[in-house]
Amino acid sequence: MKRLLLTAVFVSVIGFSASAQPYQLYSYNGDIQLRHRTGQSLAPVLDVGLEASDLVSVPAGGSVSILDQRKKKVSCYGACEDLSVKQIISNSRANFLGRISSMIKGVADEDRAYVSHKGDDPVPEFLFAMDQASYAPAYRLSLEVIDYDSGASVNRVSTGQRIYFRVTNHEEMPLCIGILWKDSVGNRTDCLESEPRYVIIPAGSTVDLKNDVMEGAPPLGTDTVCLFASEEFFTLEALPYADKPAASTGVKIGFTARNIVIR
Repeated sequence: MKRLLLTAVFVSVIGFSASAQPYQLYSYNGDIQLRHRTGQSLAPVLDVGLEASDLVSVPAGGSVSILDQRKKKVSCYGACEDLSVKQIISNSRANFLGRISSMIKGVADEDRAYVSHKGDDPVPEFLFAMDQASYAPAYRLSLEVIDYDSGASVNRVSTGQRIYFRVTNHEEMPLCIGILWKDSVGNRTDCLESEPRYVIIPAGSTVDLKNDVMEGAPPLGTDTVCLFASEEFFTLEALPYADKPAASTGVKIGFTARNIVIR
């Protein structure tokens, strides 16, 4: 049994669009707003078709990712007001390296979502980083654990207390992330496993992952929360089964960890 209860609160309607429109809403965090240049509002439904002239507004702590169907590429952006889809797609700081190749996982029409071409696998380097107290990551990120009710950053979590994560990407490019919670007896929880899409943090942005609410639970003690990041899409499914390398693989990753006391 998992030590932390994942309480998925991602309630957006997931839809698959067969639209010929060149762009699609890939994912988002926060109360984003979409509207046509005529002023007509557009519901933020995953995979909804978008035009280059459609306008996007993202609140502080939010993010939006847009799929360019022709180039099979995702662009990700943080807080903005009335920024056009074209501006987001053409902004170099919004471009994510991982390219889209197929649809095999998710919660859309036939359990479809997007995965990238296989590049350099970051998972072995994640395992190496976890065991190195002085590991120096290639990409800089910050991780906070936030009390769901007060919005305060916390280092101690009581049983039954609801929390979520706040992630800051200090780099000049978007990064795909994963978060692993390891409790005091070694049990591991993939904190983002309920997300319907890969979680991408925009360049130079802070994102509140309020869709991924967790709840403190026994065993009591000091737990470790690990944040991983890469310019490639990845999941943490293989993490428990991958072989830990004896030395760094040289694959560039982001990594940070923090201790949380469960009481």
